[in-house]
Amino acid sequence: DEDAALVFAPKGDGSFTVRLYTSNTSATQAGILKGIVFGAADRVSIAATGGPPALAFRAVSVDSASLSYIDFLLPGIVALSIMISAVIGLATVLVDWRQRGILRRLKLTPIPLAEFFAARITASLVVAVMQVVVLLAFGRIVFGIHISSTWWAGMPVAIAGCLCFLAMGFAIGSVVSNPETGDAVSNVITNPMMFLSGVFFPVAAMPAFVQAIAQVRIGRAQHACT
Repeated sequence: DEDAALVFAPKGDGSFTVRLYTSNTSATQAGILKGIVFGAADRVSIAATGGPPALAFRAVSVDSASLSYIDFLLPGIVALSIMISAVIGLATVLVDWRQRGILRRLKLTPIPLAEFFAARITASLVVAVMQVVVLLAFGRIVFGIHISSTWWAGMPVAIAGCLCFLAMGFAIGSVVSNPETGDAVSNVITNPMMFLSGVFFPVAAMPAFVQAIAQVRIGRAQHACT
């Protein structure tokens, strides 16, 4: 497949309108191509005529609506908020409950521990859904992001991701001895995930050796969730 295509359309005043067609399947590559083509054309036109560029450029995506940086960033922020609340929140809470003897006292009540933890998981899932809705509404109202009519299809993905992060929180909370250690272990696990998952910038923009590490971590995470 070709990465980009230029289409020249003459105008009545002797100038041209040039459309650069790119694909949003690689937002980073599309941005690099735009910068190279637009910058080179402007410099050549100014050097040849000594005046303003005779070419009017327009970038067009061939497969989806053009995305701004906030459109790219917001889904990552949603995933990040779910990860932090599920992993760090649950791990520290479990350690605190164990230290204070709450889990031991729960065994003396008529409520089975399985039901108690099921309620805790359900509460976390409800919070995750609320986080998605609030962040999407905030992005729409404040930044004017484009929200597809099928946004609700992302809810099962958010719930599945929350379950994976809750499993991490349970694992951390079951092996550490105090809340401070739980925070430290959670940060050691979540901080690399934060920067290697493409939350703030695309993985394709990272150095090659970092991309290799990111692919390994993504593959292991997918295997753990399945």
